[in-house]
Amino acid sequence: MSTSNVNVNIQYFSDAYLDKADKVFLHPSPKYLWNEIISGTLVRSQTGGTRKMFAVAQNTFRGFHRVNKACPGAKEGFINYFLSQHVTLIQELSSVNTIDDLKKLSNNLCEGIRTNLSNCSSTQLKAYNKVRKPVDLYIEHLVAMAVELDKVRARLVPLLFLPIDSQILAYQGIFTDHELNDNSLSRGSTYRDVTSERAYLALQALLSQKAMAISEARHRPFHCIYFDLIWNERHKNWGGNLFETNP
Repeated sequence: MSTSNVNVNIQYFSDAYLDKADKVFLHPSPKYLWNEIISGTLVRSQTGGTRKMFAVAQNTFRGFHRVNKACPGAKEGFINYFLSQHVTLIQELSSVNTIDDLKKLSNNLCEGIRTNLSNCSSTQLKAYNKVRKPVDLYIEHLVAMAVELDKVRARLVPLLFLPIDSQILAYQGIFTDHELNDNSLSRGSTYRDVTSERAYLALQALLSQKAMAISEARHRPFHCIYFDLIWNERHKNWGGNLFETNP
């Protein structure tokens, strides 16, 4: 596929950006156990202190709206699923060889997790990306940092889907206004505005084309998940993994 007419800010994705992405996603240090990434673990900071970090932060779960405030909500539903299914999920992720394999697994995860979200408002679960974004975040962080996935990390990183959120949609160096409009989105859209799987996959297809264009321009691999380092410009931050680069 020709990438000569692909619209992406090549200059922003410099060799230094790619060096950081290669380090964070392919050669992370330190790494953590699966359950630590899901349940939270102490992560060092540049100043020498520590902070507890999770694969998915609390603010992602606030929009799920608990029906019964006295009962567990979306955060517990996601965490409990990934903890209880970790042996099976490690096996399934280790068996992924293609993007289609990962797409199927991710959709199965979304369906499985929905059964754990019975205390969440049903209207909040209708948008496809409402559940898919946290699933993508969990898979991203596990692939990038879990000790249990060391042997398959290099194979899985090029296949990862980029979690779509407001920062990715707002950054003008990736999607054009026209591309967003074609998918009923705008610069002010958030992750829950990606309502259909069709729109989600259309955005991922565009990201794949743009990643290929950067790869050709830089004469080195640029994987779709590398776009995630524009989030709060974490590619400029200290640290050797996704947790440590989080501002």
